[in-house]
Amino acid sequence: MTVHAMSSDSSDGRRSSDALNPEMIALLLDQIQQLRERDPRMALVHCNSLLSRLPSSPITPLWLLAQMTYAHILIAVGRASEALQLCERWARTITHAAVADDRVRSQFYAAQGIARTYLGQLDSAAESFYRLLELAQRTGNQRDECRALLNLGWVHTCMEKFPAALGFFSRALVLSQQLHLETAQAVTLENMGVVYGALGNDELALKNYQQAYELRRRGGYTVSLAQSMLNIAVVHNRQGQHRKALTLARPARKIAHRCRDIRVEAYCLTAMGRSYSSLGFTKRGLAMFQAALRLWQQIQYKPELCMAHTNVAEMYRQLDLIEQAQLHLEQAYRIANEIGEPSILSNVCEQLYRIAKQRCSFDEALGWLEKHHQWYISTTHRRKEEDSSHQMMMEAIAKLSREHEDYRRHIAELEALIEDQRQQIKRLALELTSNNRDHTDQPIAHQLEAFQQLFPKIEQHDLNAWLDQALQRMEYILPGFIRIFAERFPSLTSMELLICAMLRLQLQSKQIADILGLSAKTIYRHREHIRAKCGVGRGISLVTFISSIS
Repeated sequence: MTVHAMSSDSSDGRRSSDALNPEMIALLLDQIQQLRERDPRMALVHCNSLLSRLPSSPITPLWLLAQMTYAHILIAVGRASEALQLCERWARTITHAAVADDRVRSQFYAAQGIARTYLGQLDSAAESFYRLLELAQRTGNQRDECRALLNLGWVHTCMEKFPAALGFFSRALVLSQQLHLETAQAVTLENMGVVYGALGNDELALKNYQQAYELRRRGGYTVSLAQSMLNIAVVHNRQGQHRKALTLARPARKIAHRCRDIRVEAYCLTAMGRSYSSLGFTKRGLAMFQAALRLWQQIQYKPELCMAHTNVAEMYRQLDLIEQAQLHLEQAYRIANEIGEPSILSNVCEQLYRIAKQRCSFDEALGWLEKHHQWYISTTHRRKEEDSSHQMMMEAIAKLSREHEDYRRHIAELEALIEDQRQQIKRLALELTSNNRDHTDQPIAHQLEAFQQLFPKIEQHDLNAWLDQALQRMEYILPGFIRIFAERFPSLTSMELLICAMLRLQLQSKQIADILGLSAKTIYRHREHIRAKCGVGRGISLVTFISSIS
C-alpha cells in the first residue's frame, strides 16, 4: 500500500463519488468500523474502495475521518508503521486547520498513540493519549475519555509503570460501567489482569481475565474473545497447568486466524509453544515459536519480535543447535538495543554469554558478561525506583478493590430496589385490573389509594418525563390500550391519553383530578379537547366511546 493509493484524484474517482452523499459516507464508515472487529482485512479492502471514490479536494471532515479509519484498520492488520506515516502526513491539517472536527481529532490521537505504542515509541504514545484525554474532557465526550484512560493505562503498562497504569485502568473501569460499555469493561479488566500478572498476583489476574471472558462471550466468536481465552491460557501456563492452557490457546488461535488478526494469533502460538516446551515436546514448541516469529516479522512489533527471537533461541539451545541459537539471540540483542529496553538486553546478554562460554570463546564470553553486567545495573536501578513505591501501590490496589466491591454491592442494592418497585407496580396493576374486570359498570373509587401510589403528583418541572412514566405504568393495567388509542387518534397529547385510560377504568373526573393533583375544571377541559379530537358528539357518552375503542 502506498499513501497515494488511498485517495485518487482522477476524474473517474470524482464521478463515482458523486453518488456518495455525506450521510452515505458516514454510514459506510460506521459499517467498516464494525467490520474491523470481525474481519480487519476485509475492512481494509472496503475502506480502500471507499477512499478511491472520494475526491482529495476539497478536504472535508468526512474525508479526514475516512483517512483515520484507514489508519486504525492498518493497525488492526499489523501495519502500524504505515498507519503512523499516514497520521504524520495529516497531523498538521488535523491539529491546526479548521477543516477538522473533534471526532477526526480524537480518531487521529488514538491511531497515532496506538501505532507509536506498537512501534515501541512509548513516550510519544503517552503524549498522544494525553492529548486525546484533554480533548475528550474539553468536549465532554465520556466515551473518548474512557478510551484515552484505557490507552494511557496500556502504555504505562508497557513502560512497566504499574501504579500509574492501575490508576488509569481503575478510572476507565468506573467510567465504562457508568456508560454501560461492555467492550471497554472487558478490555480494561484484561489490562488490569496483565498488570496483576506482572506483579505476580495470578489469582487477581485470573479473576479479571475470567470476568472479561464472560463479557466477551456475549459478542460471539470475535478476536476479542480469542484475546480473553489467550489471557487465561497464559495464567494457566504460569501456574504450571500447561495442558489446560493448550485447551484454551488452540481454539483461540483458530478464532484469531479466522478473524485474520496476526497479533493475537502470534500471541496464541507463543502460548502454545511455552506449553509444549514445558510438557517436553521441544520440537513442537520450536515449531510454534517459529510460526509466531514469522507473524511478528510481518507486523514488525519490535518488543514482541525481540522476545520471539529469544524463544526460538531457547528451543535451539535445548536441541543443542548452538549456532542457530546464537544467531537468533544476536538478532534479539540488535532489536532490544533499538528500543532501549535494559531488562531484555540484560537477559539476552546473559544467554549469549552462556553460549560463548559453552563454545569456549572466552573473550567473546567476557564481552557479553560485561554487557550483561552493565544492563543488569540499569535494570536493577529501575526496579529499585519501582520497589520504593511497591508497598504504596499494593495498598492502593487493596483500596481500589474495596471501593470496587462497595460499588458493585451498591449497584446490586439499587437493582434489587428497582426490582421490588417493579413487582409492586405489577401487583397493583393486577389488583386494579382484577377490580375493573369484576366491577366494569361501577366506578372503582375504593382503588384511589392504589392509583395514587402508581401515579404520584405531577412534577411540573419535568412534566414530559412524568407523563412517560405514567403511561408506562398504565400499560400494566390496560395492556395495548395506549398504543391502540394513540395510533387511532395521533393528535391526542400524552396527558389526554392518560385521562382516556383512566376514563376507560370508569374513574370520574373528580377522582382523576384527585389522583393527578389537578383541578376538576382542568380535567373537564381535557375531556372537551378529547371529544373534539376524537369527533365525539354531545349526544354520545365519552366513556362509552372510549370503551368501544379498546
